[in-house]
Amino acid sequence: MKADLHLHTWCSDGTESSAEMVARAAHLGFGAVGITDHDTVEGIPEALEAGRRHGVTVVPGVEMTSRLGATELHLLLYFNPSCRPGTGWQHPDLLAELARQGARRADRVRGIARRLSELGVAVSAEEILRLAARPGREEGDPAAVGRPHVARALVAAGAASSIDDAFRRYLRRGAPAFVDKERTEVSSVLALARRIGGVSVLAHPGIARNESLPEELRRLGVDGIEAIHSRHPRAARERYLRFAMEHGLLVTGGSDCHGNLKGESLLGIVEFSGKELGRFLERVRALPC
Repeated sequence: MKADLHLHTWCSDGTESSAEMVARAAHLGFGAVGITDHDTVEGIPEALEAGRRHGVTVVPGVEMTSRLGATELHLLLYFNPSCRPGTGWQHPDLLAELARQGARRADRVRGIARRLSELGVAVSAEEILRLAARPGREEGDPAAVGRPHVARALVAAGAASSIDDAFRRYLRRGAPAFVDKERTEVSSVLALARRIGGVSVLAHPGIARNESLPEELRRLGVDGIEAIHSRHPRAARERYLRFAMEHGLLVTGGSDCHGNLKGESLLGIVEFSGKELGRFLERVRALPC
């Protein structure tokens, strides 16, 4: 069996529904997927139902933005697919933290819109929030709005030629419309995962530009590392695999697919399989629910 354990849907900054993502994974021969939207679990019920229809194991997850000191990092939290309401990915403590993250995201977008207005770029916060609202939600009430939604609004307004151009000109750190946001300390996120029965994994360490992160997160009690990622070259994959083996950490792998947000979809270019996948699935299925 092969898996992709890092997928985003339109509940955060992807372009496809959970059902569409699971169906496409099934068509490509994947036996397991992880739905890991940014700071929201809204897409999981639909994904679980689609998984039952298509014979795909759906591992509920979430990619949480956090910080270690001044360094931003992302943690993937995974849960038992059999969790009952009020446990695992439906635990009230997790939902409360995600609500706080969502409010921070919306505040950040409003701050970016103000910066854009000062620069003479006519893209309002209302337009951005409207773009972020997936079908079935009220307009202006996105699950997890972020800079990719701002980038899409800039392209739609003709202020940028592409998503990458929007980030380069306005949204990357140091650009004129960049606004930082408050992040939860990573130790708090790890403690939350342990308390509610989740597996914590350091996401894409190879793009963090901080080679001390795996060791620092290991010391803080992270359960695993995403060694296999679409932006990890072979040398990085092998380095993180060795690190995980040396320290008894779980290994995960995923494409980080966001649909066709930046053109061609990444689903299918990363295949995680073998004994490490089996070990991961055994661990999440044993989590308390």
